[in-house]
Amino acid sequence: MSLSAGIILATLASVLVAAFVQGVTGFGFGMVAMALLPLFTGAKSSSVLIGLLSLVTTSCVLYSVRRSFRGRDFLFPVVGMFAGVPFGVYALVMLDENLIQRLVGIAILIACAQMVIPSLRMRRAIPWPWALGAGFTSGILGGAFGIGGPPVIAYASMQEWEGARYKAMLCSFFATSNLYRVIIMAGAGLITGDILLRFAVASPALLLGVFLGIRAFGRLSRDAFRRVVLVTLLVLALTLLVL
Repeated sequence: MSLSAGIILATLASVLVAAFVQGVTGFGFGMVAMALLPLFTGAKSSSVLIGLLSLVTTSCVLYSVRRSFRGRDFLFPVVGMFAGVPFGVYALVMLDENLIQRLVGIAILIACAQMVIPSLRMRRAIPWPWALGAGFTSGILGGAFGIGGPPVIAYASMQEWEGARYKAMLCSFFATSNLYRVIIMAGAGLITGDILLRFAVASPALLLGVFLGIRAFGRLSRDAFRRVVLVTLLVLALTLLVL
């Protein structure tokens, strides 16, 4: 299937921006990409494409902070995620595409609300059931919409971790969940030739965005950058809800 020049340019720009956000913050590719791509392509096909692209972005960013990785940080969230993803993929197959677009808009608004709440700092380890619950909820959102970030980001923000460890935990979680999701989507027949073509077209912009984001990490004020991301996501989420 051929792609128009307009669709190609819009896809490249969307993926570049989303990958840059992921490279800087360690999260956000799915939220930004899923806010942009459905504006000119189908929400369902965009969700599948984002699953493939996210696997690449999270793996690249994780490699950049691999020395800060701690297996115990992501163990329980990943166990919960494995249980949640199949429910999300089932919803992706069964739900109407317009409904998916509206639900994505709502999910992004929830993520924005979570981002403006000051991070909670705990003086002791958070009980493991909370980690399981965050992973399970993220698995459902990630399996259905490719934006499984908000619950596990909220969980990670409650920990007293330095930036690199925080980023490594999120990327290790998302890399694992994205791989799991891609395997399930492939088994469900959702990864078509058209999706693979769009993946190939978007890959150069993806790698460039991740590279620029990783280089910018530590040089930019992440608080200021997240405020820009927040405003952008709010506008895009509202757009998805009203179109």
